Amino acid sequence: QRQYDSALVYYDRLAELQPGDVETLQARAGALTSLMRFDEARTELERARTAAPNEPDVLNQIARLDMRLGLYEDAVSRVEQAVSLARTPQERVNAAGLEESLYYELGQFGPLLEAYKRRTALAAEIFPPIQSIQQVPRSEAIINAADWGQEAWALRQLDSLRATVDPPWSETTQGVAARIHLDAGDFEAARESLAGFDVLDQAFGAAPNRTATRTLFEARIAWLEDGSCEGALPQFREAQQAVARSSYLRYWLGLCLTDVEQWDEAETQIDWLLERYPGTAKYRVAAARVYAGQGRTDDARGELDAALAIWSEADPEHRPAQEARE
Repeated sequence: QRQYDSALVYYDRLAELQPGDVETLQARAGALTSLMRFDEARTELERARTAAPNEPDVLNQIARLDMRLGLYEDAVSRVEQAVSLARTPQERVNAAGLEESLYYELGQFGPLLEAYKRRTALAAEIFPPIQSIQQVPRSEAIINAADWGQEAWALRQLDSLRATVDPPWSETTQGVAARIHLDAGDFEAARESLAGFDVLDQAFGAAPNRTATRTLFEARIAWLEDGSCEGALPQFREAQQAVARSSYLRYWLGLCLTDVEQWDEAETQIDWLLERYPGTAKYRVAAARVYAGQGRTDDARGELDAALAIWSEADPEHRPAQEARE
């Protein structure tokens, strides 16, 4: 909170010196978004759009705000415009990444895969292999492949990428591989992938995000092995507290708390997510589970309806939507 308040003060001063500067307007909108002042953020972005109507990065930021708030019809239009306006290789990489985010949220693997292929092909043209491989954690197609039963495909992609660089850089894919294995329920393979974290720590030193992610994955392994999250709950808490603003870490803490029926704390974690990302269907489903556990049937149905509205055109094999319908 404090860092975004400070950033906003800085951008306010910059805006006084450079009124109408597009980059300043975008930066100010980013700070306002992080402070959950979404209407003000949109106002800044619309000002930037007026000043630079053909700037795809502005449309990219507006589309991401639309998705965050669940305004997917608007987001689709913005994404199409951003793609059509992208001219430079970097702009085209950004536009393809935006498409990935959109189709992941909508549960549509076909267009998600096509966007992934375009982005990786473009990235290979403009980035050296070491930079290209670091794009992987941002790929919705790879990190969420299990949502469509595409784990084997995603792991093959990671193997191909690993072959393009030498250690220790080749180990940067192992955290993603561990996540995919865990989503598939294969905790033994996930444990093997975690060895890559040791290589990275030895080469570059420990990093808070990597350490927290490892703690989370170890907690998920324990959950899968035990069949209950009770014993792993302290690790889930530790991971979330290490990187407090991580929605992914908080989501998993919320799921663990739900599993052990600590409803009030689970609600606190999920409400934090919904306040910041009301347009994420998975968080809606998580909220429905909590509300159902609390006996709030109508609220639970409302959250499921909201999630299924987002996934109204999801693929039949999209597992999260399937589970929400059951």
